[in-house]
Amino acid sequence: MPFASLDLPKNKHQAFDWGVFDGCSDALNIANVALASEQLFIVICSDTQSALRLEREIPFFLTTELPLIYFPDWE
Repeated sequence: MPFASLDLPKNKHQAFDWGVFDGCSDALNIANVALASEQLFIVICSDTQSALRLEREIPFFLTTELPLIYFPDWE
């Protein structure tokens, strides 16, 4: 699949869901959107394993250093 369509939410009441990606294409698309958006970008994962994987993969695709903060689930 090529880069995801960047029809992102325009206000806080809209949700956004790309669906399912294969391999690390989710990290690639997240990195591209984060670079293009020039604003805070939040990714919510369904499980800790996915969040940790994205934390490792996203920096690989970034062409510039962006802050990446992981908030662990402490339940």
